[in-house]
Amino acid sequence: MINLFRFFLKIIIYSIVVLGSPLFLANYYFQRYRLINFLSMLFSGLPDEVQSPQINKIMDDVYGKNHSELIETALYELKEEGYWVNLSIDWRDIDEVEPQANEVIKYTRIQDTFTLSTQSDDESVWQALVTFDIWLQARGYQFVLWDQGSDQYEGFVCDSPSCEKFMKLGNRFGLKLIELDHVNEQ
Repeated sequence: MINLFRFFLKIIIYSIVVLGSPLFLANYYFQRYRLINFLSMLFSGLPDEVQSPQINKIMDDVYGKNHSELIETALYELKEEGYWVNLSIDWRDIDEVEPQANEVIKYTRIQDTFTLSTQSDDESVWQALVTFDIWLQARGYQFVLWDQGSDQYEGFVCDSPSCEKFMKLGNRFGLKLIELDHVNEQ
């Protein structure tokens, strides 16, 4: 009786290994493909000699790691090298909106310069970002907030047609990406 039980247990384990391995591998490669797709969208405006090494660096270190931390580290390193892929503005620092916005749009197809002309003492960073988002939308782009739960406004500029896919993939990999609400301050 015990031998019969062991026999069936071995068959079950063997079945799981044989049938489960291809599914596991397929899922693993599918997730890698999605991450590469997201990173390509995130770094799309960067020169190839900068974009490819960043994607490869993240992909080489991705297994078993926190995706959002790897991406955050890459964004920090890029900023240190002078490549602004995202905005990172303290909630009180309205003077940073215009210069950071112009740094970020360098890596888009936008040829204009953003000017925050309605800056007043009672205007908030959120209001300035809404103005920036409206300006972007007129040029086929959107500003997407990256909610990190801090008192900073973090976000990305993405082209409007692929913005929904960008947010969906980013959220899948641990980035809390949301559209900027033009009515309710976030």
